[in-house]
Amino acid sequence: MGKERKKSNGKVGVSMERKLYLLSPLQAEFYENESDRMYPDDVMDGRALAVYGADILQKMQERADHVGEDLMEYYDEKDSVKEKVTNLELSVVLKAGELMGCAEVTIQAPLDRWEMNRLETYLTGQYSDGWGEGFEQQDIPVEDGVLNVHFWNSDYFRMDILHKIPEQIKPECAVKPKLKLLGHDGNVFSILGDASRLLKQNGQPEAAKEMFDRVTSSQSYEQALAIISEYVETELSRDMDQPKPEKQGKKKTERER
Repeated sequence: MGKERKKSNGKVGVSMERKLYLLSPLQAEFYENESDRMYPDDVMDGRALAVYGADILQKMQERADHVGEDLMEYYDEKDSVKEKVTNLELSVVLKAGELMGCAEVTIQAPLDRWEMNRLETYLTGQYSDGWGEGFEQQDIPVEDGVLNVHFWNSDYFRMDILHKIPEQIKPECAVKPKLKLLGHDGNVFSILGDASRLLKQNGQPEAAKEMFDRVTSSQSYEQALAIISEYVETELSRDMDQPKPEKQGKKKTERER
């Protein structure tokens, strides 16, 4: 739906908002749990970070609660970029198996080349010195250690500009949140509640509702756990993702031949 606005002649017109997506590579230092933190145990690129997408997104959402979600609030120039760009929010997305930083830009009119360059320059500054400098200092706990994630690095930074997210790029919610079934004492409603909370934190309220409806209509405890494991990663998810071995036909005996 477009937003209504008043024209100078007093009539009401419609401003049609649209989206741009600016994707950029990620890099992170990984420290094992017992590390002395002097040197990273590993330096990860976007492909290695793909399994940690939900953890990174959750930390981004926590930071947004403190500094706000819309980076255009910090854009101080009074120019056409400020007039045309109504919102700029950061996330992460998967593209062909690589986790990438994603700036989702809402515009109410097309940007020309000068305006796009201006926007990219501003966003690069936020990644290197502003928002990104603060974020890379945030420890992100993961299952086997701690990550410090960089949205900017001097070696191979670039921005890919897309007018829509094509099918091969999954939104941030494509990375399943992780949930341990152990510790719930077999209480399916406790498991369902925790799974719903994780999905909502991961930006998937619709998936949380769909999961709830399916689980409450399920016929057994095992079926309920299987449904939950489709939406969040549990101990059962790996078993579900494994291809089932093909049934081998009964070997014929010499007499049957």
